[in-house]
Amino acid sequence: MQYIDEIKQRITNNLSSAKIEIIDQSTQHSGHGDPNKGSHFNAIIISTDFDGMNLVQRHQKIYKILGKDMGSRIHAFSMKTFTPKEFSNS
Repeated sequence: MQYIDEIKQRITNNLSSAKIEIIDQSTQHSGHGDPNKGSHFNAIIISTDFDGMNLVQRHQKIYKILGKDMGSRIHAFSMKTFTPKEFSNS
């Protein structure tokens, strides 16, 4: 759980008014990654910073924030990204 808090903090520190929900799905992926360290995550990220960005740009922004952890500490990071308006309409 501690690593999820670190990921949330990094995203929150780099996005305006971010709201984040992250689920660790590592135990469902035995055989690759390290299920004891948390390596498979599913996230919903809401931020005003996503205004005017397409899906690829949003994901690139998150991958840049996660940096070197992608591919090492994080084996898979699935995400849905929304602006606050998009999220309230969903």
